[in-house]
Amino acid sequence: MTTAVRSDTPPAIAPVGRARCSLDDLARYTMFHLGHAGGALLKPETLARLHDPAETAGDDRASADYACGWVVLKRSWAGGTALMHNGSNTMWYVVMWLAPERNFSVIAAANIFADGTDPACDEAATAMILKWLPH
Repeated sequence: MTTAVRSDTPPAIAPVGRARCSLDDLARYTMFHLGHAGGALLKPETLARLHDPAETAGDDRASADYACGWVVLKRSWAGGTALMHNGSNTMWYVVMWLAPERNFSVIAAANIFADGTDPACDEAATAMILKWLPH
């Protein structure tokens, strides 16, 4: 077994970090969540439900800002609601931000996951947001 295979997310928890796709496909995934899925794979109501923390929160106040994999936040640059998801398979790190009201998404990725990777990707995402979204 190669070092890379041993370094990846263990099979027992593979659903949380072994998804494989190109950055182009990941960008398409964000566009899908913004409602641009040519052919409409999901009804708009279903897609909205995936972004609604009320649907997943129940009585648990700690998850009130979490919706089916997305952290739901209010951000002025987003024009209201922003959705964020980040994660690593122990080798890569990715952070995605979506601004549905502004029809905007950004992805920052690193092909390593170590101390400092997540803040660096956050800084890159912030720089792109500030560059491409008028304030």
